[in-house]
Amino acid sequence: MKKINVLFFSLAIVTVVCMMLIGIAIAIGSLIGIILASLATILVMGFSFSMKKKMRNSGRL
Repeated sequence: MKKINVLFFSLAIVTVVCMMLIGIAIAIGSLIGIILASLATILVMGFSFSMKKKMRNSGRL
């Protein structure tokens, strides 16, 4: 059984929450909310992928 990486799990949860916020903003009809939630989703996912690449290259993953 693989060990759970808490950092990546928490980043995944934050990404899912940001995606849910996009849906909430669409339901409310807030263009600013849609833009901010989309931007937050892109930033968190990008940070996660870059962190995973750095860890893989350094041999820690």
